[in-house]
Amino acid sequence: MRDVTEVFEHYRLTVRELWNRAIWSDPDLRWMSNVPGIFEKIRESLFEILVLEKLAVSDKRLANGEPWQNRFRVVPNTEFMGASYRVATLRTLTRRQGGGIDGGAKIQIRDSEVTLLFSEFFNWSNMCYLDLSLVLVAIQDFPSRPQLIRTEGLIELSQVAIFLTDDTQTIIGV
Repeated sequence: MRDVTEVFEHYRLTVRELWNRAIWSDPDLRWMSNVPGIFEKIRESLFEILVLEKLAVSDKRLANGEPWQNRFRVVPNTEFMGASYRVATLRTLTRRQGGGIDGGAKIQIRDSEVTLLFSEFFNWSNMCYLDLSLVLVAIQDFPSRPQLIRTEGLIELSQVAIFLTDDTQTIIGV
């Protein structure tokens, strides 16, 4: 696996800067109902250019039909501080039927006990200044909490690294 956290950070900062300076700062654009949908298309294009193309993932994805999400693993950082370990905190999520997301339990996790896949950078509201310091993840494997497999969670970007898996390490099943 190759650490690509800096590539994702560049993408995150670009999206954040574009929204905050060009859209949110303009009172005429800020409240237009079609702006979030248009911006989402821009965000997808930026991801394709700044992440997938830069890492040559889109060519590989097209070659074997694999979704790009299976290629990016989010690995919690675990640090030894004094007499104990500092571990990452994962917040479980539930999607509402009519739209929206509810936050659930907060669980401390270590890299060896969970497999997380990158979905997107997350902000609780898209109609405000964006920070995008949270990573929305798909929980692909969690042996100690099997009820959370194939669900979603949030984790602070500062608590993780993002890795590109090679073809032989591709994670399947989400």
